[in-house]
Amino acid sequence: MTVDLERIKLIDQAAITYLSKHRDPRKAYTGHEESHLRNVAHLTELAAIAANFPERDILVLRIPAWMHDFERSNNQINEKLDTYLSAKAALRFCKELSDKGIFEPTLSEKRAIAFSIRANERVPKFFITKPDPAKWSPGQRILGALYIADKAEANGVSVIARRSAFVAGARLQGEGADLPKFGLQAGRNEIDAILLEGAVRLVYINPQSVYPEAVQELIAPLYDVQRDWMHGLLHARGLSIQTYAELVLSTKNGQGRNYIEARKGLISPATPEELAEKITSIGGLTDEGIQNTRGDLADSAVEAVSYFSRNFRRPLGKLIEEWRPKGITAQQWAQSLKDYSSQQWYIRTREELLTKSVRNASG
Repeated sequence: MTVDLERIKLIDQAAITYLSKHRDPRKAYTGHEESHLRNVAHLTELAAIAANFPERDILVLRIPAWMHDFERSNNQINEKLDTYLSAKAALRFCKELSDKGIFEPTLSEKRAIAFSIRANERVPKFFITKPDPAKWSPGQRILGALYIADKAEANGVSVIARRSAFVAGARLQGEGADLPKFGLQAGRNEIDAILLEGAVRLVYINPQSVYPEAVQELIAPLYDVQRDWMHGLLHARGLSIQTYAELVLSTKNGQGRNYIEARKGLISPATPEELAEKITSIGGLTDEGIQNTRGDLADSAVEAVSYFSRNFRRPLGKLIEEWRPKGITAQQWAQSLKDYSSQQWYIRTREELLTKSVRNASG
């Protein structure tokens, strides 16, 4: 496989210019800033290479990657409107790319771009019914790679910074915050906010098991990092998997819906025992993992949540650059975040995947 790096560079530059001109400068877009959009663009490329998609897909995918969070509210209430507005922005960006002679998506590619953004919040059904990416249609390849990339950003060291800033920061403390409706309080429930969202993400929205085998080598280490962080927070809170499940089901909004039920399309287990089983079998969090957590890991997990959540109004890239944690594990995360933000991880991983692709092709 070859990658048109010059064309990619032109699309990226055009996307940054477009966002600076058309995104609302008054909004913080916590956890969904330019750095997140750039990372997702990089990850769509890595997913496409890992799955051996056609080279043109890599170029097409750059568009929804950069535009999928063009609009992003500080809550989950406006999710449908946000994705609709972001899809519209992507189509306008397609026209701009075409007008400037940079890249011209076909009509079917434009439809796939818009649909991939609108459908990005739920696991694609064809991940289950058609798990081999080689059998996906062109539209499925765009949706599948965008989903993989965006949700990969919800793992690895990136999730430690992004989720702490967005969930324990903006969604708990910011304008339009939705978590206080569940009885959560700023300055008191930041860790609980992360744990609640982590249960929904690992078990329902973004379980590792749904990803195609072709990309498991890419994403498995990212999930390991998230689970370490979550085990650290559970240890710090003194929770077992059973009491964790009880926390999730007992945290309810004004309509009496628990944290799972309040998310559109999700069905909550009837009992804590049922949810606890899912947290372990699907989410990969275990009592053994909590019990084996070192004191430093727990302290580092709390330190990370505290730092990024209390500073959520500041640019995430700047926060990562300035983070000087005390914990040993937190120091390792800080260095990995800098490596990730500087694109070194992306460049290194791309070269590894391309080398593997050539070796398999000659094989």
